[in-house]
Amino acid sequence: MESIRVAIAEDQPIVLNGLALILTGHEQLKVTHLAENGKQLLDKIEASKELPHAILMDLDMPVMNGFETTKIISEIYPEIKIIFLTSHTNSSFVEKAIMLGGHGYLSKDAQVEEIHEALVEVTKQGFYFNEFISYVQLKKLLTQSKIKPNFDIKIKLSPREIDFIRLLCKEKTDQEIANELFITALTAESYRKGILRKLGVKKSVGIAVYAVKNNLF
Repeated sequence: MESIRVAIAEDQPIVLNGLALILTGHEQLKVTHLAENGKQLLDKIEASKELPHAILMDLDMPVMNGFETTKIISEIYPEIKIIFLTSHTNSSFVEKAIMLGGHGYLSKDAQVEEIHEALVEVTKQGFYFNEFISYVQLKKLLTQSKIKPNFDIKIKLSPREIDFIRLLCKEKTDQEIANELFITALTAESYRKGILRKLGVKKSVGIAVYAVKNNLF
C-alpha cells in the first residue's frame, strides 16, 4: 500500500517539527513537505516531483495565511486534500475554510490518533469532519463547496436504514430515533453501526455526508 504523502504548514517551528516527527511514526504516512507559511508551502509543492496527497494547514501564518493558501491550492491542485488544524473552532471559520476548498477541519486540541485518522479518511473518502459540525451546517457546506465525497454507488440500504439516516440528520439521538421508529435503543445503535460499516466511515457525520450527496437529507 502506497504511503500517504503529507505536507504540513505551521508557523511555529516547534509545532511543525513535532507534528512531522509524530506523524512519521505512522507507517501509513510519509511527511514530504514542511513549511512555515503558505508561500513557502506553494514554492515547495511547485518544486517537488510528487504532490502531497494531503496537507495539514494552519490558519494564522505570516506572509500567506491558511485561507489564502487553500484558495490557491484548490484551484491549481484540486486533487490535494486540505485539513485545517487550527485553534479557531468558531463555525464561521469552519464554513469559510470549507467554502475556499478545505476538506476537513480539526482543532489543535485533537489527539494524534485523530489527526492520523483524519489524514487516512480524507484521502479515502474525500472529507473529514468532527461531530462538532452540525448536520444542517454540513448540508450547507457540502452543497455549496468543492468537496466531492467518494462513496460506492452500489451501496444498498434498506428502507428502514434510510429512515434511520434521515432522523440522524435531524440530529436525533439513538433513543429519539428508536422512539420514532418504534424500536429499542439497542436496535437503533445496531442500525447505526451497520450503516457505518456499509458506508466505510467511522463517525456519524460520515453518514450525514452520504445522505447529502445522495439527496436523502
